[in-house]
Amino acid sequence: MLKDSTIFAKLDLEVMRSFRSKYAFNLYEAVARRIRMKRFTENIVVDELRDLLGVVEGKLNGFGNLNKFAIQPALSEVNAITPYNVTILPKKQGRKVVSFIMGWSIKSEEELKAAYTEMNRHSAGRGPRQTNSVEIME
Repeated sequence: MLKDSTIFAKLDLEVMRSFRSKYAFNLYEAVARRIRMKRFTENIVVDELRDLLGVVEGKLNGFGNLNKFAIQPALSEVNAITPYNVTILPKKQGRKVVSFIMGWSIKSEEELKAAYTEMNRHSAGRGPRQTNSVEIME
């Protein structure tokens, strides 16, 4: 019963301690609960995604703010230090974002090694390392 369950998740305490963003922490927990499911994508309406990320009601209204301050930072941090690859794509109806398609997978062995290395490095340089804007001092 536990093997086929989608409720229980194995959360890595080292990964959980490495997060700087509460949105990334919530996204990691949500993906960890879903990782053993038979499907690898899920259609999520805007309010469900806000709840999943833990965005307080009345904060980050509108897709632009939600995307810039919650979704993208959470995705970059989760993809950098966890054993999962996660994507969240907006689904539009006209010009309005009505839902999101969230997809997830387990990383390959090389990606897992890179994530472990990144998790053990200092978090202050994580953003520049992810955008390849690190300056090397000689």
